[in-house]
Amino acid sequence: MSTAAEVIRSQINPMVLMSLGASELVSTEANEGRPALAFWARILPFNAKGKRLSRPAKMRVYIELTPADLYDITVVHSKAGEYGVHFEMEGVGAEDLNRVLLSLDSDGDRE
Repeated sequence: MSTAAEVIRSQINPMVLMSLGASELVSTEANEGRPALAFWARILPFNAKGKRLSRPAKMRVYIELTPADLYDITVVHSKAGEYGVHFEMEGVGAEDLNRVLLSLDSDGDRE
């Protein structure tokens, strides 16, 4: 893994990665050749009505380091062979990275 990807990885709590079912963590390049960390995660997708489904889907998570020393997060899914963006957020600070990653698989509902 590259140094930038190692830094990104070190800022993510291992329990967050476990809760997402993260696997195959790799160093990659994202937009404009910026360093990024990518991994597969099991995330509950939305249906057409905006509700979460009960069965998780395997999605690719990209965490890109920006020149401002912030993170851009993109989650991509494949449905019927076509790729779509499930989630996208720019300008995430290191202090918010874990919270944002945990929210990928939650509506924030409390029972």
